[in-house]
Amino acid sequence: MRRLALLFPLLLTVAGCGGAPRSSPRVTQPATLTFSEPSASPCHTRVPPSAGECVAQRYGFHAPTATSPSAPLTVSHGDCADLSQWQGYAPNLTGLRCVIIQASYGLNEEPSLYSQIRDANEHHVPWGAYAFLEGNSGAAEARLAAQLTSGHGRTLGVWADAEIGAAYSHACEFTGETRALKVHIYGLFAAPGMWPGGRCDGWLWPSEWDVPAVYAFAGYPSSAIKLWQDCGSCSRYGVKTDRDVDEGLLALARSKPKPPTKAQLHRQLERDYTLRRELRGLISKHECRTHIHRRPCPVWFRQGTAVNNSIRALHARGIY
Repeated sequence: MRRLALLFPLLLTVAGCGGAPRSSPRVTQPATLTFSEPSASPCHTRVPPSAGECVAQRYGFHAPTATSPSAPLTVSHGDCADLSQWQGYAPNLTGLRCVIIQASYGLNEEPSLYSQIRDANEHHVPWGAYAFLEGNSGAAEARLAAQLTSGHGRTLGVWADAEIGAAYSHACEFTGETRALKVHIYGLFAAPGMWPGGRCDGWLWPSEWDVPAVYAFAGYPSSAIKLWQDCGSCSRYGVKTDRDVDEGLLALARSKPKPPTKAQLHRQLERDYTLRRELRGLISKHECRTHIHRRPCPVWFRQGTAVNNSIRALHARGIY
């Protein structure tokens, strides 16, 4: 009888491993988040990569080949979609509720970014941006993605796409910097079994395929989920799909953000000055003013314009 009593809690634990998935409880992010790299085959990405590309490889799907600039996007009406160059420079957005456009990969601008932004704005489709993290400074990647898309009609935030091992330890730095930049919506895109654990600032955009309902994972509560990539850039039944399901993102976008405090504005000004010094150093080092088209000089010039505008706006509000 005593043996049965000892075995009973163990049996309950084993039984709990099956059945419907449970939402993870909310956990407080520690000051330093320790990541353990998931054991998975390395992801061989294209240039540029796209959201869900490494998920596709992990689960045996194959990402679509390059498309022409006018290639249509196949997606169920009423859904959302994530866009990169692989969906075409001007994909058919008919019936879409929203799109999340790739702004950057690593420290590089996605070449189809502004064409897709213009397309979304012309069709009155709300849009956000994401950055495919490649293991650089998370703060630098966040600033690039935010500044490339600021002032162009972005309403659905800036997201960190963490799919490769080198990106995981920089994801929280990305979302923390995005929060510091006062972007209204920000968060993480990742997949179960690929995210090593812990919660970053912001919301969750999980990539979970062929499941009846989305669920939170690795330290996030279910309330953190605002978008769900059901299939991403996979090929199912011979039909190319890029399907994302709105789980509260559009409602979140309609909520009014809190105005920044004076202390937050002062910190923003300090970051702007620091970033401007970094950009001037890069522009000088790479002789951008002489070789204006040298990569990534045009990106740095755009960042410099954005940060100068930010500094002037803060000065106009009496922040020095």
